[in-house]
Formats: sequence, structure tokens, C-alpha cells
Amino acid sequence: GYVIMRLALVTQWLRAAKHDPERRITAYRYAVGIVLVQIGWLVANFAHALSIPLFLLLVVVELFVPIYAEKYSPTPWHPHHIVERYALLTIIVLGESIVGSFNAIRDALAAQSI
Repeated sequence: GYVIMRLALVTQWLRAAKHDPERRITAYRYAVGIVLVQIGWLVANFAHALSIPLFLLLVVVELFVPIYAEKYSPTPWHPHHIVERYALLTIIVLGESIVGSFNAIRDALAAQSI
């Protein structure tokens, strides 16, 4: 699932590169960086002998991709979009917490009745 999500992200960056000439290089840098790091994660999944050093290297490279991509031309962001995303995340987490609490209470009551 994670690989598919990352491939979808790459296609979105390639689409952005196609339609935004001003930030094309930035979008290509993101796309290439994500693909290379994803290949690294797939290799790390099978290279058990190097798992910790490779993991640490890939974490650093993963964090470096946005720095490298944004160096040429920063992508714009809108504070109200960020606020909206965090508000929606808060609502989802609150809902999941309530559902989880109800399920725990239900399971506890069901276990007592046995």
C-alpha cells in the first residue's frame, strides 16, 4: 500500500511539472527524489544485514529530498489550507477515540457477562 501511495505522489508531482512551468524543476526534483528513496526502501526491505545503517541513511535522504527540491524554486503554501487539514485531522482523531472507547467498553461488558 505504501509503495502505491508513493507512486501516486510521484505521478502528482509529474503532473504538477507538466502544468506549472515556473516550478517544473522543483516538481521533477521531488518526483525523482521520491522514486530513488522508494527504491532504497524496497532494497532495504531485503538487505537484512545492512538494515540499521541503510535505514538511517534512507531517513536522512528522505528528509533531504524536500530541501533539495525546494532549493531551486520554493512551492507556495497557504496557511488556511494547513489549518483546515489539521482541523480535519483533529475531527478524525476525536471520532476514532470515541469509537475506540465505546468498543473497549462494549468488549469489557461482554467479557463480564460470560
